[in-house]
Amino acid sequence: MTHDSLHSHNCEWLAPEGPYRALAQSLRAADPRLGHRDVDSEKNGVPWPGVNPKALVLRCKAVGGFMDPSTYTNAEALREALSPAKPSGPKCRTVVILEGLSPEFIEVLGIHYGIHPTMFAEHERSHLTKACRRLEPAADLPLPASVCTRDYVALAFGFPILEIEGSERTALQLIDTLG
Repeated sequence: MTHDSLHSHNCEWLAPEGPYRALAQSLRAADPRLGHRDVDSEKNGVPWPGVNPKALVLRCKAVGGFMDPSTYTNAEALREALSPAKPSGPKCRTVVILEGLSPEFIEVLGIHYGIHPTMFAEHERSHLTKACRRLEPAADLPLPASVCTRDYVALAFGFPILEIEGSERTALQLIDTLG
């Protein structure tokens, strides 16, 4: 993905060519942020796509507890793991923990779970983190009235999230250690 393609306003930064990008493009008039990456993130050198994105999939057992976790570094492998042949049901649930983002992972999760593209745009922009870092209100924080109508919450956190015995660990490294 070239620098020019990130500024093309056609949602290339968000998803590869396909139905999810088409959905984002159709919503761009209502939410212009979908068309391009966050300018501040680019100025501050935040890499996109994320460096080595990966997903950890946890499936619960019918009786309780989780089966062994599966880690995916390839979006197509994650798509296969989440395919209808392996559904969650009333006695089984699936939890996906994503570390880093890429357009390919966004597409897989967005299509499979019906996640609105705005959720990924908000995650990429990390509103709260920016507001705290600058010690001033962020101009792009959503209004409370608009947030209460959404069925998701975007959470921002920094890395590393935990320090164990002097070594820094990310969320997936911690889960891999515990699993």
